[in-house]
Amino acid sequence: MEPTADVRSILCVFPSLDVVQVSVPKLLDAVSSNNWVKAARALKGMGVLALCLSPERQFDRLEFIVGCVVGRARLIPLVELAIFAAEQLAYDRASEYVIEARTLGPGAPELHCILTVEGLIALNSGNTGDAKQLLIESIVNVRPTHLFDNGSLC
Repeated sequence: MEPTADVRSILCVFPSLDVVQVSVPKLLDAVSSNNWVKAARALKGMGVLALCLSPERQFDRLEFIVGCVVGRARLIPLVELAIFAAEQLAYDRASEYVIEARTLGPGAPELHCILTVEGLIALNSGNTGDAKQLLIESIVNVRPTHLFDNGSLC
């Protein structure tokens, strides 16, 4: 059976066995010496990074997925998307997500995450006073009774 066009395009990205065999010792050496720059170079040489979506495409996919969730249930994936955006230093996107999340009636765990992201946004914009206040508020708003079953907040 002939592979589909999607499968063929993926197969073109996979590195050859020779490339992997040459790169694996470099990767192991880099990891054992905690040299993350060399580790990234080894992964790039193996073609692993070529398998990753660009940040823009990642956001496009995640926004589409979150957009498929309707009603208040959208709150959780939207908050997770805001956290991801802040981790990726995409503060404009993170701001859009938390604004929408606030309209969905967040409870204490979600509010903790929203306030934390808002604090990071304020810190990034150089507003340390607001950042400090938001981060303090994120802690004050969450009591131990607000933790999820696995002990996490977000």
